[in-house]
Amino acid sequence: TLGRWWDYVTALLGPLADVIMGRILADDYIGVDDTGLLYLDPTDRGKKRPAAKGHLWCFVGQASLVGFRFTRTWAADEIATHLTLAARFVQGDGYAGYSSEVAVGAEFRSLVPDECRLGCMMHARRPFHELVAAKDTRASGALILFQKIYALEEDFRKRGLDHAARGRERQTRSLPLFNALSKWVAQIHPRLRPKDPLAKATAYFMNQEPFLRRCFSDGRFEIDTGRVERAIREVDLGRKNFVLTGSAAGGARLATAYTVVESARRILGTERVREYLYDVVARLEAGCPLQDLHGLVPDVWLANKTAEKRADEPVADAASVSH
Repeated sequence: TLGRWWDYVTALLGPLADVIMGRILADDYIGVDDTGLLYLDPTDRGKKRPAAKGHLWCFVGQASLVGFRFTRTWAADEIATHLTLAARFVQGDGYAGYSSEVAVGAEFRSLVPDECRLGCMMHARRPFHELVAAKDTRASGALILFQKIYALEEDFRKRGLDHAARGRERQTRSLPLFNALSKWVAQIHPRLRPKDPLAKATAYFMNQEPFLRRCFSDGRFEIDTGRVERAIREVDLGRKNFVLTGSAAGGARLATAYTVVESARRILGTERVREYLYDVVARLEAGCPLQDLHGLVPDVWLANKTAEKRADEPVADAASVSH
């Protein structure tokens, strides 16, 4: 019975999740990342551990909305259905699929065009940090430069700089540090053996360098995918409890639920999510017209509720106010 309720409600919420995803993809700057999600595949019956590894993709724009989509594999063709709809800039990690050629209408192009792609300094920094933690001091020079760049980002945040001011500060203060880091990597990489762990760290940086550099070209951009990582953390916490989903269709239903609930929680706060879902599900069940779905997106819903509340408040009598 519970399973049928879940199927029914997520089917109702599906069109709303699509509208939320449309809002995110229409943003001219989004962040993307994915996390693994095991699911049961009927073809795996008889195996000792009959579970295939799917992927739950997270999309975050500049607003508070967050969207999720499930794919059976890590293949670029599967996520292309959504990612090729991105309006312009896409920020992600070093996933090779971003450069893969996928079908878009009658032509083929990169999943994310190079001129619209941004890298993640957090992913570039991680292998250097791991080497230093393992007592490999050769990576210390790079890690110090990463730390200085992030220290500047924290300074910009504390000072409350707008996008234009942050862009100017990055050009004058952050970019010289990034140039020094890029020069350090270019000098040391040719001296390293291919299987050297430091060579892997420098190779990743060199492959991502054009996309990492673009992060400093506009104050709107973040220098990493931290906002997406924070959104995925909710999935990671839940996965520790449910471990896997019963099918690929179950993965798609999870993506729908996460899209609506997490977007609502970010905008309304945890205390109002129940109120929101109760109202939205009731309206969808009653046959909400397709053109009215935009009004059920959490931020629009909140604005409408606030306006209704103000309209219902009694207008103070002019004589009592003057008194």
